[in-house]
Parts: sequence; structure tokens; C-alpha cells
Amino acid sequence: MGMAWYTEAQWPQLRAISADGPRLEETYAEWVSLAERRFEELKKQGIRVEKVPVDLKDMFAWCRELGRPVDAQGRAGYVTFLLQQRKRQWVQSTLSAKSR
Repeated sequence: MGMAWYTEAQWPQLRAISADGPRLEETYAEWVSLAERRFEELKKQGIRVEKVPVDLKDMFAWCRELGRPVDAQGRAGYVTFLLQQRKRQWVQSTLSAKSR
């Protein structure tokens, strides 16, 4: 499972481009505190979770291309897409290494 991870510099822009921006935490400090707690809760439950750095420009383009709003579902969908890409690349590199 992946959690979208943002930088402090990205936070104001994320709030501005997100359809649900007004419902997001006002400050990065508030968000990161909540996100870190959720991350630790998931780990304690035995869920394998990783922080997935998000490039806002790429996420916005991905959502626009698919006709999805940049909201909680769109952000989660983008993180899932990134993890699937990463897995696909790993499989391809593993198969390439075995065929040598």
C-alpha cells in the first residue's frame, strides 16, 4: 500500500489544485503530523505501507488525461498507478536478468 507523500513546498499548490483543497489540512505541519500517525497505525496493523513521493505536475497531468478530479480518489489512484509502474519495471528487470 502506498501513501502519497508531499513536501512542504508543494503543500500550498496541492491545496490550490485539489477539488477538495479547502478540506485538506491548512498547513503542511498539520498534514504531516496526521499522515505520520496514519502511517505508523498502518504499520502496527501489519500493513506493508510506503511513502510515495508525488510530483504535483505529473499527478495533475495524469488526472486530467483520465478525466479525474484532483481529489482524495484521484490522488489515491495516482499513487496506485505509480506503485503499479514500479512493480512492472521490477518484473521486467527481473525477467531480463534471468534471461541473460
